[in-house]
Amino acid sequence: MSESDNDRLDRIEALIEAISKRVDSNARSIEGLQKRVDSNARSIEALTNNIAVSQQEAQRDRARLYQVMADLALSQAQMAETHTQFQRNIYQRHQELDQRQSELSNRQQDIVEILKLLTKQSQNDNN
Repeated sequence: MSESDNDRLDRIEALIEAISKRVDSNARSIEGLQKRVDSNARSIEALTNNIAVSQQEAQRDRARLYQVMADLALSQAQMAETHTQFQRNIYQRHQELDQRQSELSNRQQDIVEILKLLTKQSQNDNN
């Protein structure tokens, strides 16, 4: 072999060595990228799970809120009914009191009339 062939062979070996180093460097870079991709995939999965859990919690909270609102509406309706019954009861009691007062007034008038008659009779008896 001649010296130019040796130089050529040395250059080819140097190029092969450089290519080999680049391939090794690229392989390490690909491994690093794969690790990042795997890490990102795990992060995305965790975030997706967190979103799903948050959505479920939001649905439960919304359902609880609607239940509380329904309970409140029912309580308001019951309170209105109780208030109406209370008003009716008061009105009825007023009517009963008015009736009783009227009866007592009539009895009082009857007693006054009886007393007048008795007084008149007593005066007649004394005369």
